[in-house]
Amino acid sequence: MRYILLLIVFAQLSDAQVRWLKKSLDLVRLSLTRWSSRNIGRTIHPVILQSILKKSQGPTYQPLTNHKNIYYTGTITLGTPPQQFIVNFDTGSSNLWVYSQKCWWSMSCWTHRYYKHNKSSTYKENGTNVQINYATGSMSGFLSEDVLKLGNICSTVTFAEATSVPGVIDAFSLKFDGIFGLGLEDTSVGGVMPVFYSIMDKLPQPIFSVYLNRNAVDEIDKGGEILFGGTDHSKFINDSLTMHKLATDGIWAIQIERVYVGESLADACKLGCTGVVDTGTSLLVTPQSTLQTMRKFIGSTVDKGVVSCSDIHKYPPIKFLIDGKNYTLTASQYISRTKFLWTETCFDGLDNMNLENIWIFGDVFLSNFYTIFDFSKKQIGFAELK
Repeated sequence: MRYILLLIVFAQLSDAQVRWLKKSLDLVRLSLTRWSSRNIGRTIHPVILQSILKKSQGPTYQPLTNHKNIYYTGTITLGTPPQQFIVNFDTGSSNLWVYSQKCWWSMSCWTHRYYKHNKSSTYKENGTNVQINYATGSMSGFLSEDVLKLGNICSTVTFAEATSVPGVIDAFSLKFDGIFGLGLEDTSVGGVMPVFYSIMDKLPQPIFSVYLNRNAVDEIDKGGEILFGGTDHSKFINDSLTMHKLATDGIWAIQIERVYVGESLADACKLGCTGVVDTGTSLLVTPQSTLQTMRKFIGSTVDKGVVSCSDIHKYPPIKFLIDGKNYTLTASQYISRTKFLWTETCFDGLDNMNLENIWIFGDVFLSNFYTIFDFSKKQIGFAELK
């Protein structure tokens, strides 16, 4: 009966209404449960909507799931027939990898979905060994080629099959099967073409936009979105959008002029401050000396950044001056809460990795702005959320 009703609804759409859908649609919403428009005056079932969208050449929408404000994931497929994987979209790296069927000795490989290249008719052997090191972990494996499906995009890509991923705790705590690097050339390992370059010619624009929703925790497909090939104007205030040139062509990083806590200068950036824009990092990472200064001005503990949960509104904002424009995080935006049994603890979202003059704008920062990554013009834009 369900399919008969779908056919009836589809038959009621005129050719003009279908053309209007193709023309007016700004993005592809894979998580959509209902499409309604005043122009059409009726509800369209998502199955019908997706059949229309797949024929269009518009942007591709990737819904995200927020995992306790620590990381955000989405779904892709590899191979033919498609094998589905949950991945962490990471602008701080450029390689795509998933667990391999040949991963036998790492606990993580037994607790996650893994890729079976012998089950895919479009698999192409590469075999080059590769190792990728991250700030808090690593993986090693070998390269393969197969068809990637991302929303309404299909493209052959080179990716890594992970055969070793150390970490017993991560095996049970991390709810993703691999990492989808969205970085530029300089962060690619093994000379592999970054994934976005492989799909760029299928998009209306060589850009992608990120919206992270910290208010929807662990709700599938409600943790935000990545829009490949366009921007979602419903999410941000248009007049607030400012684009910034990259500090270096090969990394998503921009120059910071100064950093304030309240009205106090926390970092004058006399030797230069580079801010790496990284969706794969949870916190706001600062240089070591600056972290101590900021926590002194904030009033949080020096070692762990603990603050009083009852006085969050009293803590000062953090301000970044970038190309003459201030980007402000209020206390409620940078302070996080955790609960264990009946005990609640609050702490600032700051950390350090002993990097001189290097900042990392992780999810604590990015979740408060709509962020646009422009490949062709080598720039990043920030806009205020609606």
